[in-house]
Amino acid sequence: MSTVTMNYGDYAFSPVPLMNISKEYQKTDDGTIVGTLFNVSLEGTLTPLPSGTVGYLAVDALQDGLRSAMAEQGNLFKVQCDATTLIEAYPRINSLSLNTSNNQWVMTCPYSINLEWDDEPNASGENSGIMPPYISTTSEEWSLEFSEDNAAFDWDLDNGTKDAMSPVLRLSHSVSATGKKHYSSAGGTAGQLDLPAWEQARNYVMTKMGQDDQFVANTGVLNLDVSEYGYFNHIRSVTIGELAGSYSVQENWIVFPESATGVPGKALEDFSIEVRESQDDGLLTVGINGTVQGLEERSYGTTSGQFAITANKYDNALSFWNVVKTRLYWRANEALNNTTTTTRGLNTQVKTSSIGHSPGKGTISYNYEYDDRPCNIISGSKTESIQINDSHPTDIFAELTVLGRANGPVLQSISTVSAATRDVAIEVVMEAPSGDCTSCSSQFSSMLSLSNAPTGEVETLLCCFQTDLTDAYSQVFKTSDSSSWNPKTGRYSRNVTWTYTNCSGSAPSTTFC
Repeated sequence: MSTVTMNYGDYAFSPVPLMNISKEYQKTDDGTIVGTLFNVSLEGTLTPLPSGTVGYLAVDALQDGLRSAMAEQGNLFKVQCDATTLIEAYPRINSLSLNTSNNQWVMTCPYSINLEWDDEPNASGENSGIMPPYISTTSEEWSLEFSEDNAAFDWDLDNGTKDAMSPVLRLSHSVSATGKKHYSSAGGTAGQLDLPAWEQARNYVMTKMGQDDQFVANTGVLNLDVSEYGYFNHIRSVTIGELAGSYSVQENWIVFPESATGVPGKALEDFSIEVRESQDDGLLTVGINGTVQGLEERSYGTTSGQFAITANKYDNALSFWNVVKTRLYWRANEALNNTTTTTRGLNTQVKTSSIGHSPGKGTISYNYEYDDRPCNIISGSKTESIQINDSHPTDIFAELTVLGRANGPVLQSISTVSAATRDVAIEVVMEAPSGDCTSCSSQFSSMLSLSNAPTGEVETLLCCFQTDLTDAYSQVFKTSDSSSWNPKTGRYSRNVTWTYTNCSGSAPSTTFC
């Protein structure tokens, strides 16, 4: 006759209890199997019979032995029939119940034990197909939405450049799992806990982290071209439930079409353009200001110490800005064309500009202003002012004071007029010398040199004014000529006055009627 034995660690069940085994497949909501659970109930009786002495103390000692054995988790649970092993597992002890008996625990004590484990309970090494990590539940969700803070636009600028911004998306991904305490004979020690439950959950979650292009493309719904998009500002947040055995990761990305035509680079930009028309000077002014927010590129790696920021926000903002700044004038022109019907173009030289850098925030802000003032005449000049003042001929007459004349002095024409004069004032601001004082001696001599003043081109311009007079008048005399040069500020000014008239011909008129 065959003999069945049952042991838990060093504890031998005698008599051997009745055993009931159920197998549960642990699944996600879509039916994916993530684990198995074997639930085992033992129904047995403690008794000193047939060879022992009956009595409450004898039964109480048997209860103590059972409670002590069941107090330790993950020992080897083994069921044999003679020399054949039927069940071999390392269970978790869920409950132990010592039940009432009809003899008040004097001769017997019924008991119930509930055990559970994860692998197939046989000695052949067969398993359920669910390999580590061991988890009981898991969930994974993706969320994708268009950012309403960044509107798409597409401009074909007059210089042949395409200036564009494509839709920006926000992608989030959450993965969570609840792990199980799993015991085995790892390391040669029976009843060894493989990993804490939260670490089992972590090991599972780690296999699910990272972006997945299929959730961005959303074929059949969004139908985006994932080849254009990059993933930036990757942020991970981790929640560990150590006693709950849980582990969850929340990931967020900005999904940005970095390689789309017309997009300047790996940054987001918000800018506005204002067109103003002044009645004071008749000029159209276009102001453009904006902020470039760089995007960060991160790599979390797979092991400790591998986290790295492969491209920081400021560097990407700077690369983006180096492209954008070449488009500001053409953007201003585009806005002007969309606002007015003027045929005047903007001056290519910016009127005012300011740029702000914030490396800590990864931003570059700018404020540029253009207007449709005429182009500068002096090459290399930053600003120019040309003022022409003409003094026209006036009557020359004698003024005779007569004593007692109530009507005032007597005015007598002497039949001639004054000479006309023209005063031309030119002021030019050139680029100032460098503020780098590492080579002050060479800068000093360079600054003092009048050769850096735009004298030649200014005199060429003055020649035009002089020629205009000499072509029209027979007598032209230069009556004053002064210049000023400030080598530190690059400011140069020249003031010239001519007096002119004709020797013959009709006399200049001094009347308006």
